[in-house]
Amino acid sequence: PDQLDALTSLAHQLAVGGQHAEVVALVDDTVAKIASAPLDAPPFTDLHRQVWLMNYKSIALRRMGRIDEAVGTLRQASRLGENGYTNVSQALNLGSLECDRGEPEAALAAADSAGEAISPYGRAVRAAIRQCAALQLGDQAMAHAALEELAQLADDAPMRYLEALLLAGRPDEAARWLATQLDAGDRRDDALGWAQDC
Repeated sequence: PDQLDALTSLAHQLAVGGQHAEVVALVDDTVAKIASAPLDAPPFTDLHRQVWLMNYKSIALRRMGRIDEAVGTLRQASRLGENGYTNVSQALNLGSLECDRGEPEAALAAADSAGEAISPYGRAVRAAIRQCAALQLGDQAMAHAALEELAQLADDAPMRYLEALLLAGRPDEAARWLATQLDAGDRRDDALGWAQDC
């Protein structure tokens, strides 16, 4: 009862089950409990997991068509620390969501707020956001630079690279890249999962 991890897992499973209103209610109740507790007596021992609860709330809100609230929730989560450091995960998720809704400037600002101390996969996600935003802004130079960065990070984020090739209008290269992923035993499952979702 003193760990957010279990509630985070529950929120994830509720989201998978399409029970979006239940996700929102669970997260709202939990965040209210955190906010009302004395600073010297937090109700949970793993408060850093709060950002992931809020992430699931944002997903649920988006699926319910409440896009502005979804963005606001992710924006709030991105301002909270992640394991004592800058919140890279929610900043990048916010950037992706902003790009998906056609707000390229906001997407770039969110991606930049992730900072520079990020993993190769995080750099690939940031490059994908930059490519998406650049194409919306008509900035071909930025889009090309982002695709080049993704090409260098393709081993760390193969499906991100595949999506970037498609977004760039290079379906033949994308098809060849997908074939190499299907041939790689350790990546086949991810590639098949991507193809099924696609």
